[in-house]
Amino acid sequence: GGFFDASNSRLGFLVRNANGHPVGSFFGYEVDGLFQSAAEVAAAPAQTDAAPGRFRYKDINGDGEITPDDRTFFGDPNPDFTYGLNLSANFKQFDISTILYGSQGNKAINYVRYWTDFMGTFIGGKSRALMNAWSPSNPGATTPIAETANTFSTTGVFNSYYMEDASFLKMRSLQIGYTLPTAAMSRFGVKRLRVYAQGANLFTITKYSGLDPELTPSSGNLGGGQQSAAFGIDYGNYPNNQKSFLLGVNLSF
Repeated sequence: GGFFDASNSRLGFLVRNANGHPVGSFFGYEVDGLFQSAAEVAAAPAQTDAAPGRFRYKDINGDGEITPDDRTFFGDPNPDFTYGLNLSANFKQFDISTILYGSQGNKAINYVRYWTDFMGTFIGGKSRALMNAWSPSNPGATTPIAETANTFSTTGVFNSYYMEDASFLKMRSLQIGYTLPTAAMSRFGVKRLRVYAQGANLFTITKYSGLDPELTPSSGNLGGGQQSAAFGIDYGNYPNNQKSFLLGVNLSF
């Protein structure tokens, strides 16, 4: 069937929309761990720039070498389901309510890791992940070897290293209120007086390492986080989960 690639970047296209696959599916080389030794490199399918500590890609078509034909669909940003829960309760003059919202099964491409997890990209802020990069004495690492080279086997092409589980549960709002007794306020001509405190985005439960797993539209030159053709790409999405607090009064005469 037909297809078209979307969401171009320094790594090339990140998304392929094709018949039979979910919209926005991530398409590239699938990482099968890191090469641990020169002997492992020699025994593996031929791969450009392969070396210990660099990505080992899956030979999808089994022809004994890693080529563009080995690119594959390895994830998509569409959730299995989303859900919400509104809860409220009253006790005497007190009331409490909360709004919870979640998304399950969605994946995201944390493109920010291109800038933070590799020494071969541009100078700037780097991630703590580099402190646990692969080395002969740290073979269990998932971050490639720290080196200034930028190669096919590290940051030269798009691969599944950038994909993360972006499922989340957020507390959108929590509000606690107290309504003063009517008898106490009627002498002032007040029918109802309620004071309340409200917190927004008090917590986000997620495994996603970026600032916010819930991606929102972006106007950056690399494209929006929620393009119709390519969404679920975090190019540095401005977070929408900052905590905020509000004190308020409801008054009626």
